[in-house]
Amino acid sequence: MYSNIAETKQENIRVYWIKNDTKELFNDVEYIDRDNNGLIDRLEWVVPHLSNQTFEISIIVINPYTYLRDGDTWVVAFNTTGIADLRINSTNANWTEILTDNKTTFDEMTFLDLKCENSSVKDNLFILDINNNYISYNQLSIEDSYKIKQFVLYNYTCNATSYFSNYMHKAGYSNLLFDYGGYFAYAHDPTLTIRLNASSIVADVYSRDDVGNSADYQPQLKWNLSLIPYGATIDKATMCLYLWNCDASCLDNDVTYWRIVDQSWTESITTTEFDAQSKANQTSSTFNGTTLNSYICVDITNIIKSEYDLANTFASVRMEDPDYVHDGTSDEIYYYEHYLFFGGYTGPDKVDYVYSRQGESYGPMPYLEVRYNLSETVTGM
Repeated sequence: MYSNIAETKQENIRVYWIKNDTKELFNDVEYIDRDNNGLIDRLEWVVPHLSNQTFEISIIVINPYTYLRDGDTWVVAFNTTGIADLRINSTNANWTEILTDNKTTFDEMTFLDLKCENSSVKDNLFILDINNNYISYNQLSIEDSYKIKQFVLYNYTCNATSYFSNYMHKAGYSNLLFDYGGYFAYAHDPTLTIRLNASSIVADVYSRDDVGNSADYQPQLKWNLSLIPYGATIDKATMCLYLWNCDASCLDNDVTYWRIVDQSWTESITTTEFDAQSKANQTSSTFNGTTLNSYICVDITNIIKSEYDLANTFASVRMEDPDYVHDGTSDEIYYYEHYLFFGGYTGPDKVDYVYSRQGESYGPMPYLEVRYNLSETVTGM
């Protein structure tokens, strides 16, 4: 018989023979390093009897995805089969120092406990610090302040479910890696993402000024944010528009945008009303590209976060190309077409066409992608 395994050191591997619902360490195993890199990647052994025999080493995380808020306790439940060294680390986050936290460092979580069913195994636990020193957990004193790189339990076995628990100071992105004798399992506290499609656009228009033989355009979109859950912390908001036509040649990717303070405007807005709207959060930014027949996206986190944190239902963004500056006096407002204009007719004609919310039957629609985490405990909802 054979089993291909993830590459690991031979001393970390245990094979167990399951007989009559009990587990017995099986030593008559050939350890094979197929690529000669010093790590075992295949096991082979001879079945002791000409009958069905069961051999097993494994680790399974029962709840690989847990959506957490700041202040939550993250409890990862996992089952192991056999006896092997258990190592736990985070691939992208840190623990507070043990046993006394260093307040000058930022850390996402504090270790609480590691249990086999209801029994803590901290007395058998070792920590590997950032200097690669192994320290026995039960030898720690309150004055110690070790930065944790990895938790280690040698020859760990548990015939019930194990639980690894941490208090989360900053939730929304941490990952944990469980290494059990060279078998790997993961647990994630993933960042949440919601994509608001064109049905969340309450209104979109564009304004044209008209000075002699030139014209400059300012598109404006109003997004309904009500689908973002209550109690979220906005990490990033990206607005994407589909560029389907360019006059002469496509614009470069620079853009200026504003937050429109007025929450009440509609597509029946007049030129006078448009020009009188209060603007805030002026930002110079760039689209992520200018390729025709593709989405061009811009980060508008400051606008979405501002409106959401003010508990406003809507967020409006106005844009212009800084090479074609609107003079502040609108000659006409357009709201009924399947496209929005961006750019202008000043010198060389450079107008980009992006689909509006009315462009459903023509091509890909605008969308707003919001990344967030649930950072506050919400009660009474």
